[in-house]
Amino acid sequence: MLRRILIWFVLAVLYLWFFGVQTAIVVEEHYFAWKSPSMWAVPVQLADTSISESPGRRLSYLGCEFEVPWNDLDERESRLTEKGQSIVFHSGKRIVLVRSPASERITFYLGQKLDLGTFGKLLNLYADETLRSDYAFTRAVLEMTPGRVSIFSSRKDAVRSMMLMLFKPEISRDAESGIYLIQTKNFAGFQYGNPQSKPVEIVDELFSAHARIEFDFPCKGGCASQAEINRVIQSAQIVR
Repeated sequence: MLRRILIWFVLAVLYLWFFGVQTAIVVEEHYFAWKSPSMWAVPVQLADTSISESPGRRLSYLGCEFEVPWNDLDERESRLTEKGQSIVFHSGKRIVLVRSPASERITFYLGQKLDLGTFGKLLNLYADETLRSDYAFTRAVLEMTPGRVSIFSSRKDAVRSMMLMLFKPEISRDAESGIYLIQTKNFAGFQYGNPQSKPVEIVDELFSAHARIEFDFPCKGGCASQAEINRVIQSAQIVR
């Protein structure tokens, strides 16, 4: 009896030594996914690539130029706020434009939120394409799901997976109606939300070597169609 207990004790110690960290991370990640099903969502290609041909106009804000498929701009209500440039239309449609420097996201998530010692360890942990740009980092976060790690993963991969999962709810905005890949002649990026699902808002996040720009399309005054959103993001460019 004592010998059997000793064997099981040794096996338990060995298991914890080799797989303890991975097991704890797997359990924690599945708990996160249970609380937020959107943690399983990964970016997919945007199916609707049509572009609205409605009469519109070209706008310029925050060093960015783009077309909108509406020509009823309310210039008195359109103003720069703490959240970004609010662009209001008489029809009730609205866009909020936000511009950020390149690599700001990496600096924020792996720098400002962590002490220097931890930051240095993470630089070693993510010493791959993940830290090449804000776009690469964001895509790595969005493509991470609880199913990507198992108890047989290396400790380094398991810890890396856990860190990316921690960032996912905030970066993805818990977009339960979908995350979509965006590609234009000037940007690569992501769309959070599907207009057909009538979410609170649709967010398009576009990355270039020089900046990150974000177009928020609130749905309170009527959600923009995918073709209307495509008109905006496909025409966007940084001019200064």
